[in-house]
Amino acid sequence: MKPIPKAMLVGSATIAIYLTVVVVTTPALEPIDAINAALQMNSIVIFGMGLGI
Repeated sequence: MKPIPKAMLVGSATIAIYLTVVVVTTPALEPIDAINAALQMNSIVIFGMGLGI
């Protein structure tokens, strides 16, 4: 597999797994509200993990 597509796939999977963990571990909020809160509070971290930084 070529490096760029592989990196994009792994980065997308990392973001998806992170947001899944946020939804599962935040039962007090609806899933969309938990995702919105995570994106507002940690957007730099989430996208940094997705880029592999």
